Amino acid sequence: MTDKTLIRDELLRQMGEMDYGELTPYLGRLVKISPRLDLIDAAVAVCADEATRVERWAKEGLLGRVTEDDLRAWHARRPRFRAVVTAPWVLVQERVD
Repeated sequence: MTDKTLIRDELLRQMGEMDYGELTPYLGRLVKISPRLDLIDAAVAVCADEATRVERWAKEGLLGRVTEDDLRAWHARRPRFRAVVTAPWVLVQERVD
């Protein structure tokens, strides 16, 4: 098994669901992941320090820090999220089902 496979397996075990209210303690550490990107792929790239890949996703708008506009929209809609911790970040992806 490769290191990335081990990281992926651990992140899959740690991934969970949260509602909007549960995000509050992590507001300064939230990174939103677009539904067009696989949450675990993004988390593995962050953990493996794949800066080029992460920067490309950020430029494409697939990954980025949570903004005040995001928070206002989430507060109004109260969506559910899939989430995984890649310390110090908490990666969140809004559920679209």
